[in-house]
Amino acid sequence: MKSENLYFFQHNFSETEIDAADIFGGLADVISSCYSNDAFPAKTAIYLFTPDAGVYHSIGLWENALEHGPDFANPRNFPWTLASCPASFLARNLNAHGPNTTLIGGIENLPQIEEWLQLHAAQELIEVAIVVYLQNNTNILNPSSGFCRGGIISIGADFDLNSNFEELRNFFLDN
Repeated sequence: MKSENLYFFQHNFSETEIDAADIFGGLADVISSCYSNDAFPAKTAIYLFTPDAGVYHSIGLWENALEHGPDFANPRNFPWTLASCPASFLARNLNAHGPNTTLIGGIENLPQIEEWLQLHAAQELIEVAIVVYLQNNTNILNPSSGFCRGGIISIGADFDLNSNFEELRNFFLDN
């Protein structure tokens, strides 16, 4: 069996993309541009893994709280640091209504993502899966060091998770 569709994307953040709205808006544009259909189906799942999970946004909130007091601190992008929020930010930008999951860490998350994707596909909860690796080192000292890479898997009648995930794993390891 051969996979129906597998698309890869990569995006390096610019110095202007320093808050969650800019990062996820730009990322949604990059992902949408490499997908051949007009829009993602409602049953689109996002499996996002990231080693830092918005740590700089969390620190920014507490710095702001120290400066202005907790009652007047600007939460700005602090929700990004809460469980599954990076995937939810992206889902909102892509209008995706499938399962959204944020995992903390790197490539070691791929077996868990593969297991969930297989389960969700078997349960017919998803038609498309977007697997995203996000390294968002968007801090004041080095705002342009963030990047994102990933793949879009369309689940069709000839869906073969093993071959799709092998290609995806190789893409992550080669970059």
